[in-house]
Amino acid sequence: MAVSLKAFRFRIGSHEENRYSIVPLPEDVGLTRICSEEMKGIIDKMTPQSASAPQCATHPKKKAMLNCRTCRDQLICDRCHSESHIGHSIEHINETYQRIQNRLMTAKRNMDKINDRCRIVNDENQNEENQIVSLFDKLQSDFKDSQDVVYKRLEGDEDELKDFEKEELKNITYSKEADERLYEVEAIEKMTEIEEKIEALERQKKGIQESLAMRLEEREVQRTEQLDTLKKQVEDKMKSSQGIRERLEMNAQVFERLYSALKSVSDAHANQCRETISTFLERYREITTKVAAFDNGSASFDFLQDLSNLTSESHSDSIAQDSFVLEIPQVHYKASEESLELGQFVLYPGDEERQKFQWSRAPQKTWYVENISGLSNQLIAAVTRKRGSRETYLDILKRTGDQLVSHRLTKRFADSFHFVCAVSPHKIAICCESEINTMNIYDGKIEETYRLQKGEEVWQIAYNRSQSEILVGLVGTNELRVFDENLQPLRSVLVSTTTRAPLSLAASEDSIFVCTYENRAFILDGKVGTVKTTFHRNGIENRAWRICCDSLKMVYVMWLRREGVVSVVRYDMKGVPYSCLDVESCMRFLGFAQIQNGAEQLIVASEDGEFHINRTPSKIEDAMVRAVDDISLSKYLGVMSIWRLM
Repeated sequence: MAVSLKAFRFRIGSHEENRYSIVPLPEDVGLTRICSEEMKGIIDKMTPQSASAPQCATHPKKKAMLNCRTCRDQLICDRCHSESHIGHSIEHINETYQRIQNRLMTAKRNMDKINDRCRIVNDENQNEENQIVSLFDKLQSDFKDSQDVVYKRLEGDEDELKDFEKEELKNITYSKEADERLYEVEAIEKMTEIEEKIEALERQKKGIQESLAMRLEEREVQRTEQLDTLKKQVEDKMKSSQGIRERLEMNAQVFERLYSALKSVSDAHANQCRETISTFLERYREITTKVAAFDNGSASFDFLQDLSNLTSESHSDSIAQDSFVLEIPQVHYKASEESLELGQFVLYPGDEERQKFQWSRAPQKTWYVENISGLSNQLIAAVTRKRGSRETYLDILKRTGDQLVSHRLTKRFADSFHFVCAVSPHKIAICCESEINTMNIYDGKIEETYRLQKGEEVWQIAYNRSQSEILVGLVGTNELRVFDENLQPLRSVLVSTTTRAPLSLAASEDSIFVCTYENRAFILDGKVGTVKTTFHRNGIENRAWRICCDSLKMVYVMWLRREGVVSVVRYDMKGVPYSCLDVESCMRFLGFAQIQNGAEQLIVASEDGEFHINRTPSKIEDAMVRAVDDISLSKYLGVMSIWRLM
């Protein structure tokens, strides 16, 4: 029995080695892990009352009395604050010191709480062990008392005592063994519970230490990343500064070349204007001399013919069209958002607002446009017809869409298609079936009439202003008939590119412009009909629909695509595309109208009566773009125009 008690006491005593040891917190643990190295050195050398401070890293002559919390506790001076730390969270270094000391005191208090908890656990262990020892002492005392009773009874009656002792010893042994086993189980359960608490506290302590270490490590990584970011920003700014200097030097060179090119074009245009004005002045002096001679009675009888020749020359198209207009487009420079890229020079050629209006009968939905032609004085002639009816009218429209006059055409050809072209500011030529007429637009009076032979039928009509000729196509043949302004036949021209009448027809000087039903567009020789230029447009899916020419010898072709896109491409006489204008898919008619000072504007119209009037690029605009392209600066020049470059 004594052996069991000693073994049990030894087992309980062995748990004293598992008690918690209370570790004091080092004095510098908070300062070492909470503060940066730079801040630690400052705090070690100062107290909240001290006035000394380190030198500013950026401005050595200044004291670093401020701490930028936005920049991760960077020490700065008041100059840094006003230059590069505007709007940042700034505090005095005394406040920083006090804040860090407060955090350190908080960490110490937390460690004191942990140590207090360890003391409490150890005290509880000690109390439980003392209780177990007292229980064993009581058990041993009871055992001795029982032995004394047994010995006394043995003295009285040995046999009875022996029996009693045997019986009693059996009971005592059984009871003691049960109590001993019970005490062992209870002690083991309590020790197990204590060990679990100790392990939980150990895990909690270890978790706190690991969390603190991770936070300190993260702050160190963040500080390192911030330093790397700042270094990279400084390097990028240095590279950007170098790139900006290089860009400015390149821009200066580009601008000098661009200025020289545009100035040469402007000077050439100004010289052309001066030559034109000089030519007019010389002719004016000759006319004045002729008139003066007539007034003095010294002129010959041939002076009237000479005077007529001079006046007709002074109004020729080579001088009247766009010769006195000295345009000065605006050139602006737009800086690039990329520091290492050049900017762009932008050319603003003029007013880009597209004028739109709707024919007055268009909202009725029962009328449609059959053909159009541009006139001078800002007027437009349109042949209009009522759907499902024989009513056909010639409407003269203003540029605002208002109707100036309207003339009902003869019912004899009411079911046939009408073609119209402008001959003069007050006269048009209109044809239908086998009849060609010239009409006064104001009173609707027919002035001249020409009837074709039986079986011949007109298809398309055009006017050549420079030759004062009217051209007419014939159905079922490639022949073009040429008439003068009084509808007197002059000659015939055979179109070599087709065997049918042209789909669209125009003429200027010695050239004829046609669109054929084979979806092609050409410039023909006005005398023999051979091809001078062929226009091409991005594949076979495009259809040449309408063609016209302006006074600057630029050709405009309307192309239709399968997907419903309609575009007007602007070419020179050699077929080189210059620019393109995208129009609405409903547009089907094309023409020019003269407006103020002889200038022209392009008209596009739909069958439903919607009209668009567009500005066309001028000579000086083309010359400037061409000059810039010649000096290889086209990628630095952007033209802000509804006409996009090809």
